[in-house]
Amino acid sequence: MAAVLPIFALIPLAILVESQRWITLSVLFAPFGSLLRWIVCSKNLLWFPRFPLGTFAVNVGGSVLLAALNAVSLRGNPSSLTCDFLTALMTGFCGCLTTVSSFQHELYTLELKDAYVYSLASIIVSQLLLLVVNGVTSWTAKGPIIAACLS
Repeated sequence: MAAVLPIFALIPLAILVESQRWITLSVLFAPFGSLLRWIVCSKNLLWFPRFPLGTFAVNVGGSVLLAALNAVSLRGNPSSLTCDFLTALMTGFCGCLTTVSSFQHELYTLELKDAYVYSLASIIVSQLLLLVVNGVTSWTAKGPIIAACLS
């Protein structure tokens, strides 16, 4: 409980200090991404010992969520607050949900053949799903896509 209180103390800071709001919100969202990763990945060996399905699921799911949030940020004319929330979710929550270190650790612990299967499956599935998310965003756009949250 004592560790949670300082995190929620950041909420007023995020409201009051607009210039760095996305950073404060990122710090607020990051523990939830880490916690979700830990919960899902703690079950890795229970499902398939030769394929870490939990790590695969959070990496692929987090990458798709990241692409979807990015697609939302490219649509319309989002407010400054919306851009800050989207950026914070992408960097804080998704950044802690999808980590290269867990992916690398899984590759290190698997046998060579299983590591190849796991790494290729992770990369190919993620790329195909990102193609779908980004493709739908591009194909349904009514005019040029402008990165409104980067300006």
